[in-house]
Amino acid sequence: GDPPHQEPHSVAASCGATVADVSWEAVQDSHLDGYDVYERAAGEPDYGKANTGLVAATEYRVLGLSTGVSYEFGVVAVYDDSHESSMSTTVLCTAG
Repeated sequence: GDPPHQEPHSVAASCGATVADVSWEAVQDSHLDGYDVYERAAGEPDYGKANTGLVAATEYRVLGLSTGVSYEFGVVAVYDDSHESSMSTTVLCTAG
């Protein structure tokens, strides 16, 4: 069979007062459609999707964060066969 779709690597996040700039390394796969960025505030059980449409770039600015709160971010690669990769290794930063 085909190798499994790989997840994004080298995810990094840099937090400002109410925003976070999340970046990652591009996935080298001809079937890649784009990326979804997931976020959760410290202590929350579930991730929510931060972007509305698929992200084509290898960076995304998450808006509307609460100052002083730590957030965890992960990135998923979405493929044109409607499959998604596993979530990347997640990264943490604190707004403010």
